Amino acid sequence: MFSIPKQIKLSSEVHSFKYITYYDSAGNIIYRINHQVSGKPLPSLIFQLIDEEGNTIDSSYVTIAQSLNYDLTLSVKKAQNLSSSPFAITSFQQEFEFIGYYNVSNLVVTGIPGKSVFLSLTIDLQSQKQNYQVFLEINLRPCIRGEIYIVYEDLTQNPPEKLYSCNQCEYGTYSLVYPSLNNTSIDCKQCSVHANCPGGHIIDVKKGYWRINDQTDEIIECINAPQNCLGGQTNLICSQAHIGPLCESCDIKNNYSNTGNFECGSCGNKIINSLKIVGLMLFYIISAKLSVDGVISRLFYILDKRDNYGVVNVLDQYTKPHQ
Repeated sequence: MFSIPKQIKLSSEVHSFKYITYYDSAGNIIYRINHQVSGKPLPSLIFQLIDEEGNTIDSSYVTIAQSLNYDLTLSVKKAQNLSSSPFAITSFQQEFEFIGYYNVSNLVVTGIPGKSVFLSLTIDLQSQKQNYQVFLEINLRPCIRGEIYIVYEDLTQNPPEKLYSCNQCEYGTYSLVYPSLNNTSIDCKQCSVHANCPGGHIIDVKKGYWRINDQTDEIIECINAPQNCLGGQTNLICSQAHIGPLCESCDIKNNYSNTGNFECGSCGNKIINSLKIVGLMLFYIISAKLSVDGVISRLFYILDKRDNYGVVNVLDQYTKPHQ
């Protein structure tokens, strides 16, 4: 007595990615995989054979199947009875052997980003005049910033159909453009000598240089205060307390003020600062008063001396004729 396969099932125990299981109107089981990149390998899929009692069939069934001339090969093809947008299975391997399970790996589907395609995975047991089938719905996500469209022509179709893969910009290149099927002529740009580009849309600005935000590739040298420009990949590329073009302004909102040429320092506690201001005002008032008092005293001294000098002159003039 041995188990007989009843269905194929995607293993839920070994997959780290998320998928959705549903049934169509004909009762077919369909596994939906979202956010797949067109032209890139699907995640490895482990399928199991399930018997009529719901148990998993293991590798011991291989010997039995061989003795009965059962062909357990799993074939991946386009699903003919489900509506799909144009696509092609562009991976070399499209058939997989049973080793206690099916490891469907390195499967590549190239289609139209933003559309869905359907695959059928079938075991055709001709000796039993029975086949086991399961379907995959692959939602191809649109290409994202940092990727470019590569155009292919599916010559197996008449007329040939255009298919697109999403290729990420390689190391040393970048793209800040949001790609669109309406404009597939965008290319990756070479990285600036003032930055490092690990690939995709990332531009890692070097120290001593500045850009306004991560949506632009215009990089400017911080000539006046290179120490203020930390560089980096994000919008926060100024040293603490510095903001604005070339990081030459002080972050007033966060309580920093100018302390020198392109230098900023903390304003400190508001109460202490207020007391300092009051103290400075009192100092200037007292200094001014002392200064004024000194000037007045000096004036009185000069005037007093001048008055005395005038009296002496009068007496001299009065006494001279009588001598």
